[in-house]
Order: sequence, then structure tokens, then C-alpha cells
Amino acid sequence: FRPRHLSDAALPSAAGWLGDLIERAGRLARDTGANHRPLSISAPMAALADKDAPMAAEAGAARAGILPQEIRIDFCDASVSALDDLALDRVDAFRRKGFRVGLDARKSWRTPMGARARMTFEAVRLDPSRWEALDIPMSRLEVAAADGIALIAENARWRDTDKLAELGVSFAMAPRADS
Repeated sequence: FRPRHLSDAALPSAAGWLGDLIERAGRLARDTGANHRPLSISAPMAALADKDAPMAAEAGAARAGILPQEIRIDFCDASVSALDDLALDRVDAFRRKGFRVGLDARKSWRTPMGARARMTFEAVRLDPSRWEALDIPMSRLEVAAADGIALIAENARWRDTDKLAELGVSFAMAPRADS
């Protein structure tokens, strides 16, 4: 549904939206002096399903004056697992443009991590407080880490650092204080 005055041509595409988001993130990073890379961008399922999204993402990076390898596009696990084999083909299209790709498994981790997926994703974002509820086997974490996938824990507690390190988690975002 949309207002009558908008034609199909006036509707924003998922590809265009992702390109604009990458451009804004790149410009914001430059303007604020944020030099840490990669910049992590979360992409919705619509962007993964749009065959033009890799080209639009590349154009967005060029407009911002950054290189594609400075961006890691994180695709939600639900998107990747819903699109099955097509998802890995689409993710590979982003990699061929030079982007780094990750899997956002904070809410689920159903994507099969066969050899192709382990060679495709450079990082997996996780929420340790949800591992039991999501029924994520610890062996999956260990295998992913052994294959060189960066495991990134979000909202982890500082007191769990040693346990997370044993499982192969080597990065944290927004760690929580123990007090």
C-alpha cells in the first residue's frame, strides 16, 4: 500500500536504500574522525533479495569516498536461512564487489555453516545472554572460530570474558559492567 500520488518509480528500492545507508555511514565516519574499520552495516532481507543491491552498495561507498573493504555488511540470520542457497549466491555478489560480509546471529542462528558459509562470512555477531534460548551448540562456536570467523559478542558481561575466549569469541561490542 502506498499513497496514490507515488508511482512505482518513486518508491525507494532496497538496493537504493542500502547504497544510501553506506554513503551516510561512510560520510559520518569521515566527518567524526572515526577511523576504526570495518564499519558494520546491518542490511535487511530485502537488500539481500535485491539483485541490484551489490552494485548500489558499491556506488554508495564510492559517493562517500571509501573503499568497499572498509564496510562489513551484516545480514540477519533469518534472511540468510530463509533464502537458502540463493542467499549465499547473493552474499558472494557483495564479496565480489569487495565488501566484507557478516552474519547477525543475535536473534537466531539457523544458517547452516557448511564449508561455503564458513568461507563466505568473516564475522558472526552474537548475544551470549541468548545462547541457551536459541539452542546454539557450543561446538558451532568453536568450529566457526577455528575456521577464522570472528565471533563478536554483544552485550556480554565482563566477568564472562574468560569463558567467551575459551569458546573462540575474540571481540565484544557494548560490553556490560558486572556491578
